[in-house]
Amino acid sequence: MYDNNRIKVTNTAIYVENYDKLGLCPQLERPFQVFDPVYHKFNYVGIYLDKENKRLYLPGGIDLWWVRRCLNEKYYTKVDPHPYQSIPHIMIKYKPRDEEQVETLKFTAGLEEYENNKLAPQLSVNLSTGKGKTYCSIATISYYKIKSMIITGSSTLLSQWEANILEYTNLKPNEIMRITGSDQCNMILNGSSNKAKNAAIFLCSHGTLRSFGERYGWDKVYKLLEYLGIGMKFYDECHVNFENMYMIDFFTNVFKTFYVTATPGRSNWKENNIFQISLKNVPSIDLFDENNDPHTNYIAIKWNSNPSAQEISACKSRMYGLDRNRYMDYLTRKPEFYDMMRVAMDLVIKCKGRVLMYIGTNESILRVYWWIGQNYPEFLGDIGVFTSLLSKEEKMKAKQKKLILSTTKSAGLGEHLEHLKMTMVIDEPFKSDILARQTLGRTRDNDTLYIEFVDLGFLYTKKYYYAKLPTFNKYAKEVSDMTIDKYELKKRADNLANSRIKVQKCPISLKDDRFDFDPIIPNFLKPPAISEGQPYCPITFVHPEGNDGFKKY
Repeated sequence: MYDNNRIKVTNTAIYVENYDKLGLCPQLERPFQVFDPVYHKFNYVGIYLDKENKRLYLPGGIDLWWVRRCLNEKYYTKVDPHPYQSIPHIMIKYKPRDEEQVETLKFTAGLEEYENNKLAPQLSVNLSTGKGKTYCSIATISYYKIKSMIITGSSTLLSQWEANILEYTNLKPNEIMRITGSDQCNMILNGSSNKAKNAAIFLCSHGTLRSFGERYGWDKVYKLLEYLGIGMKFYDECHVNFENMYMIDFFTNVFKTFYVTATPGRSNWKENNIFQISLKNVPSIDLFDENNDPHTNYIAIKWNSNPSAQEISACKSRMYGLDRNRYMDYLTRKPEFYDMMRVAMDLVIKCKGRVLMYIGTNESILRVYWWIGQNYPEFLGDIGVFTSLLSKEEKMKAKQKKLILSTTKSAGLGEHLEHLKMTMVIDEPFKSDILARQTLGRTRDNDTLYIEFVDLGFLYTKKYYYAKLPTFNKYAKEVSDMTIDKYELKKRADNLANSRIKVQKCPISLKDDRFDFDPIIPNFLKPPAISEGQPYCPITFVHPEGNDGFKKY
């Protein structure tokens, strides 16, 4: 029978037939426009125009009545999901550990007061870090007993999911399949993968599905999930790769889709509006308890890097107010910064667990790494550099160190650092409340610390601090601040340095062949040259030999 309805509705998308080009319905398109200040134009986010088939795709969570009104269409056609396969033998090994997990599982399973969720095609699960999002997702698969796909932003997260599935369920390793690369996707569709036929849960990254869709056509992504018999898909930290998430939703149609995250939002305010609109009609659960859940104390240490007028001007950005990269480079070239670092390292020494330092650029991280190696030789061999400069294996080793230097991007979502007791924002200014909540969630134990060093020398770093303060007031256990003026800072730094004279006489130096320090270390930090005949007996730690990445001579 011929269907003349222009609007089609799948379980995760709405698409409009006979839509030739963008601009046909400005009222419909306008909420999905984001202005690009670099190229001075509007880009579309959250919608997609298939020019070949003349279809406009929209998120399935928006108001359908609004779409119909914009297009002056009374009727729409519901498109049924493709068939899926069951996994009747899967069982969960452990009971939920607390009432929050019980409530979450009621929500995802559609039990008791959440009975309407039983047939809801989309569900949003918003649980704080450490509350068991992974467990609840796996338990949900065990309840429905439907073949599922977990979609994450990185291969590291895929490894964590695989380990957790094996731990929490009775599935065997050959029943869990990691799909890596578009060629493997194509091989599965061609029937060349025996493991795909026997697998119950599939693990895949956003990058793999995006590569496969762009290379072979997004309709192939639909065929891949249909061929595998996928009935449910889970987006881990769904807010991160949200544009790719939309594309997958547009071109797939499974029984249920779960959007799992601790922070349901985007840093950019316009992108956040689109994200919220796209999930407007998706049932969600957020069990954050302001009285009992906060477990990390927030402390703002206010200081002043004493920038000159020229330095402030050099760090300005016409579009964003503060050029963060220039500022972070400027800060690690200032003597005052290393006075402040002595205060920070005194706190690190006193901490009884791991410490994570956020420093925004790789060069700045290497400067701090070099300086710590020169001034705190007892930490040599126990400093982890966790950035894109290193391989996956080296980053895994870095996570086991006492002191971890990283960026918010590298040690961000999904990176679980065991026994982390303190997070320090040393040199990475940001104003995003979403990022503030994410970084606060890195520490999972009770009575942990989150310390942010706020530079009062720049207007925008102060603005960033005040913009994030409401988030910390809500999600931190206690919020406090202290101010150290330049005289107090110099006095403290000198006292701390003098108290360590004996330690610094220890003949140990850092030599890490992975990095070239000479071009990036400011001259005022470099030790004076050793004159001929002066006694010098260094003990050098070098990479790559040794169990912890260093070898002692």
